[in-house]
Amino acid sequence: MTEQLWLTQQFELHQTRLRAVPYRMLGSIDQASDAIQRIDVASAADTANLSAWLTAIVARQCLDTLRSRGSERNRCRHQRAKLVPSTPLGGDQADTEGCEDAVGLAVLVVLETIPPLERLAFVLHELLAIPLQDTAQILGRSPEATDALARRARQHIRGAAGPPPGS
Repeated sequence: MTEQLWLTQQFELHQTRLRAVPYRMLGSIDQASDAIQRIDVASAADTANLSAWLTAIVARQCLDTLRSRGSERNRCRHQRAKLVPSTPLGGDQADTEGCEDAVGLAVLVVLETIPPLERLAFVLHELLAIPLQDTAQILGRSPEATDALARRARQHIRGAAGPPPGS
């Protein structure tokens, strides 16, 4: 088996998990696919931990995309907020699917209020359950700094969600 074939097979093994990072970071299946397609698997030939390397590459691409959005991000956030329906949870299948879509959009709206590095720390560590040490390595930060980023993201989310019910 050639090295290129082995790398391609390894990439395909990690592809589902790798798509989760840009999708949760960028909120778009198309942008997630673009991020995955920009990975040059051949440059990973000497990489000891291919999974971590692939995640780091995708995460950095997401950061670059988020940083370049600028005012575009604010415009999209306001448009998405208008899309979130205000209907209560229903009992039938159509209502449930509609609410799942609404919750997904609401999560994206909240995530877009978080600065890019904090969002990446939150998505990798909290949503994808990547260990703090690995998340820190991907971000190029110390575990303490990465933990602080994730903590600030949680605080942003709590602030965006409002006080818990009954308080």
